[in-house]
Amino acid sequence: MSIWHTKLGEQADEGRAERIILKKRRKQNPTATGLGAVAIARTGSRAGLQRNDKRSALKERPVRALHQGAHFDATLLDMSANGIMITGQIPAGRGDRISLTIGDAPPIAAFVRWMRDGRIGLEFCGHTELAAAEETCEAVLTSVLPGPLVDKNDQADASTLPLPRQANGRARLVWIGKLTCEGRSVTVRLRTISEGGAVLSLAAPLGVSDGAKVALDLRYSKRMTGKVDWCAAQELHLRFDKAIDISALRDEPCAEIVAQDPAALDHLRNHEDQTDLDQLNIKALRIGHWQPACEETHRAVSLDELHELLAADGRPSAA
Repeated sequence: MSIWHTKLGEQADEGRAERIILKKRRKQNPTATGLGAVAIARTGSRAGLQRNDKRSALKERPVRALHQGAHFDATLLDMSANGIMITGQIPAGRGDRISLTIGDAPPIAAFVRWMRDGRIGLEFCGHTELAAAEETCEAVLTSVLPGPLVDKNDQADASTLPLPRQANGRARLVWIGKLTCEGRSVTVRLRTISEGGAVLSLAAPLGVSDGAKVALDLRYSKRMTGKVDWCAAQELHLRFDKAIDISALRDEPCAEIVAQDPAALDHLRNHEDQTDLDQLNIKALRIGHWQPACEETHRAVSLDELHELLAADGRPSAA
């Protein structure tokens, strides 16, 4: 059984759809102004249970796990749009952070949701991680983030610099783009990006397979072309044709998202409820300058909606 989804009958699917619709309606604030009042229509509809597509493509593949500065061998058992299940002897606890490397893809940040019978269920972190030299990451983040940078490397791994803490807590930033293949395009979230490639989370299936030629477009950077190294569920590793300059991200619009709380582990340990897993709770947007996402509360948006919000005119400048 998948760690993220259990098969339901048509009646149960309809009931679940109604609950999700009602839940999202309750989140709307009719008195909101500014960006909080912007209504963005979805550009397409979902067809069926798409998260099951190609979910087993990486099954039984070896992965490397970094936990508290130590490296461990593990085996990938399952992957979905928001998480991964592995097996291995890793002395981790629920809520711990683990960085996973699949092949030569940039490391993917995740935290432990559950552990059972040698298996470990991990949920991907929502923000973008920069896999580059420390000075490159610091240059990007100094340009993007307001305030001083502190606690820059809490992973004890110089190859991946987590987004730094500010005086008021950890800032988690996410960059959004469009992935194109043979005239079809889909909104993507950059999970991790390095000079040689990126791990991307797709808003919807694109129908690509390993080896497919694709192109990644951000707002201002030069188009990045490459091939799909692996693809499972709605996650894929894009290997760039040419090395890119990560420092270009300093000019790209981005969003600060609300941190997931790995300590808040409730009864949903098997990730069988996918309600709103494709939503990002955003605190602020950087479109020319930093501005609140909503005047009163954090705003939950889909990847497509966030892409539209960040597509506003005005080249970002350092805050």
